[in-house]
Amino acid sequence: STQSTGDQLLSSSEGENYERLVGSGGNQSNLLAAVSYLAKKHLKPFTYYTTRVSEKLRKNPHGNYATALALGTQIVEVEALSNLDLPSNPKALVIPFGASCPEVSWGVSILAEELIHYIDSTFPFESKVSIVLPSGTGATSFYLNKHLSVYRNITVYTVPVAGDLTSEFNRLGSISHVAGRPTVLDSKKRYRFATPHSDLKKIYCLFKNRGIEFDLIYAPKVWKVVLENWDLFKHSELIYIHTGGVEGNITLLERYDNCDLS
Repeated sequence: STQSTGDQLLSSSEGENYERLVGSGGNQSNLLAAVSYLAKKHLKPFTYYTTRVSEKLRKNPHGNYATALALGTQIVEVEALSNLDLPSNPKALVIPFGASCPEVSWGVSILAEELIHYIDSTFPFESKVSIVLPSGTGATSFYLNKHLSVYRNITVYTVPVAGDLTSEFNRLGSISHVAGRPTVLDSKKRYRFATPHSDLKKIYCLFKNRGIEFDLIYAPKVWKVVLENWDLFKHSELIYIHTGGVEGNITLLERYDNCDLS
C-alpha cells in the first residue's frame, strides 16, 4: 500500500512539487525499501532516519538496509526515534512512522479492488470470506476494512504485532471520519515485537517446509493466532495478506542462531 499510495501521489501534479522524500523507522523496515524504490523511480532524493546501525550490519549490509543503500537512500542515524523532529520543508514529502496517515487510503483502495476482483472470480457468490493481515501501526488494516465494509460477506481481521491498536485506530478514525474498525484478534501469549521466540520460529518453519516463505516478524504471530482461533475461519474462505519483509529474514535468522530459545 505504501508503494501504491506513493506512486499515485508522486505521479500527480501535487507530487511534482516535492523535491525530496523524508521518513523514519527501523533499519530493516519494509517502508525503508518501498520508499527507496519510489524515490529512485521518481528521481527524488530520500533521507531516512533510523536508530544506530550495528557495526556488523554496517560492514555487511543486507536485507532492506542494503536495498536502500543500493538505491541511493541517505540513511541518518539518531539516538532515538521517539519525539524525532523531522526537518520541516514544504518541498519535502514527509512519510510518518509506519506510513500511518490518511493518504495510505489511496493505495489500500487499489488492494481492495484487487481483492474484490479475486473473490468474485474465484469463490461462489454467497461465500463467506475472511481476510487476515498483520498490523504494525494498523493503517493498512484500518483502511482495508473501510473499503471492504460495504460487502456483507467479507470480514477483515487483523493481528497486532507491534502493540495495542486502540489509540491508533481512534486517531485514524478521527482524522478520516471513519467509524468502522477491523476485527482485532490477539494471541493468548504475549510476544515482544521483532524478538526471536521458539513459537514463532516453529510457525515459520512449518510453512517454509511446505515451500512457502513468510517474513519472520509479522506472519508467524498472525498464523499462530489463526490456528488458535480456527473455529472462526473453518467455514469461510481465508485470504492472508502478506505485507512483505522476507528480505529481512537473513538478519532475523542470524539472531535466532545466536540466541538460546530453550
